[in-house]
Amino acid sequence: DELEAAGMARGRVEIVENGVDGERFRPLSDPSRREARERFGMLGPAIVVPARISTQKNQLAVVRAVARLRARGRWPADARVIFAGRVERHSRYARVVDAAIRFLRVGDVVRREPPVRDAERLLAAADAMLLSSRFEGLPNAVLESLACGTPAIVSPAANADALVEDGETGWVLPGAGPRDVEEGLERFFATTAADRAAMGARARAATLARFSIERMVAATCAVYERASAPLPIAVTP
Repeated sequence: DELEAAGMARGRVEIVENGVDGERFRPLSDPSRREARERFGMLGPAIVVPARISTQKNQLAVVRAVARLRARGRWPADARVIFAGRVERHSRYARVVDAAIRFLRVGDVVRREPPVRDAERLLAAADAMLLSSRFEGLPNAVLESLACGTPAIVSPAANADALVEDGETGWVLPGAGPRDVEEGLERFFATTAADRAAMGARARAATLARFSIERMVAATCAVYERASAPLPIAVTP
């Protein structure tokens, strides 16, 4: 749409979807998952928000949603939310998020995790990932989580490319506000562990079928081949 708005003809636009490494991002064995969950302090249902702390990623809505659920007595005592992502330098938004966590008194269940090198273990150890973005391209974090067999809770913006099938491979929020996130979290908590595992298996299969590295490379090569093909030469009789 942006290219068309800039004057590019639709017929000249080629779309190559991202690919995800299904060998790196994959479910953990039971012993490895237990070890990872202990390492990351996942006592009960654990939701990871794998994104830099920014207004785009909208962590403040998550903090407010958690507070609303607790106030209504709908937050499981052992559930945890982990914000896993870098903080941009001199980020005022990160300070606002930290202040909200303190003011709303949810610091015992919402915490920020420093960036980790083995993000795949964090994603695979979680029970769900959450991305309530206000706007997105095609978010790799969603693909990586789904490839790990971890269902995703996503805003409409984070699901613009239909990465998540609502109720089948995750949960699609009605919007990106606190009430929307609250609704998505309630749906997550209402889903049994067995059903979440089945969703995760479907998510991995669907994601690798559509977003494999091999498919991405083949599509990219095809674009270059078409672009580099010699132009037909017009011969004037």
